[in-house]
Amino acid sequence: MSEMPCPQCKKPLGRQNTTWGLAFRCQVCSGWLMAAPVLRRAASEDAVQRLWIAAQQCAFNRGRMCSVCGISMRLVPRTVSGAPCDFDVCVRCQVVWLDSGELELLPKEGAPAATEAPQFTNTQPNSPWNAEMQSGGARGAYNPLGGWRFMGAMLGMPVEMDQPTAGPKPVFTWMTIGITSLVSLLAFGNLEAVIQAWAFFPAEPWRNGGLTLLTPFFIHGGFMHLVGNMLFLFAFGDNVEHRIGPMRLLLLLVVATVAGNLAQMALNPASMIPLVGASGGISGVLVYYALAFPKARLGMFIFFHLMPVNIMIYLLFWVGMQFMTAAQQSGHEGGGVAWMAHLGGAGAGLVFFALTRPQPRA
Repeated sequence: MSEMPCPQCKKPLGRQNTTWGLAFRCQVCSGWLMAAPVLRRAASEDAVQRLWIAAQQCAFNRGRMCSVCGISMRLVPRTVSGAPCDFDVCVRCQVVWLDSGELELLPKEGAPAATEAPQFTNTQPNSPWNAEMQSGGARGAYNPLGGWRFMGAMLGMPVEMDQPTAGPKPVFTWMTIGITSLVSLLAFGNLEAVIQAWAFFPAEPWRNGGLTLLTPFFIHGGFMHLVGNMLFLFAFGDNVEHRIGPMRLLLLLVVATVAGNLAQMALNPASMIPLVGASGGISGVLVYYALAFPKARLGMFIFFHLMPVNIMIYLLFWVGMQFMTAAQQSGHEGGGVAWMAHLGGAGAGLVFFALTRPQPRA
């Protein structure tokens, strides 16, 4: 691996195994190059979240050249005790450059609360994030540099660039992910028998007293099928739960799951191909999320670059793909993805939003 140049003085950076993790430091100008997971251990998570949000709000790359990819980083101005300083963030490589002394300026985890929260310049004052940043709502914001969201992005899944709401912990969403994952993993031990007993067969819609209209939500055809669906629910379910509450989210999942299975049955009513997976229910959640937060942005890796995409643009593209593939699937017996189930769940999400959204006051 070739040596990485310092963004400030262009001298080679040295590797350092710190108590926070692997980082790179310039011995000449004493600056630090850190990936966000390392920086989150060196400083408070709240401060790093705010820094990332501010970098995402920057309209142009005006910082120093990134040591990793060579493009300009986002310049994030900050004022500390009346003195201005700048942080350089590469949203492509997801690393941060800190000039000498800047690391010490960031609050540490567990430190006494400051009189004023660290303020980063928001270069888009009309952004819906402006009030959220100033009110301290950034703690629950998107950070693509670790955890499930980064995994989802690497797998080609859309992840949140903005967190539209801040609120209590989405316990119901987490419980649904946990229960669904547990049941699916247990089913992998004898998957064929479980599918025969509890999958939805369009030609036999009322098996087990109609329970098979719902039970496929908890059964998945493989590990990646399970991971993909749970990443989608993890990304969008928490915001929808904040907006409508756990009981209405449960109802949305039930209605969208049933609608998805019935839609697939309408496409191929004589089919004996089993339907499994939570995709129909989660499609309803995705549509509700898009309609409830139409200005939200998703991040998608395009040519190895995390690109922001408006949720409504993504939704239109997603719906178009479902229609195209469902049309090709119509009348044909064959395995694969139940595209019409996705559209049925999406339609349920649309109707559910129309029925539950707050009505404007007279």
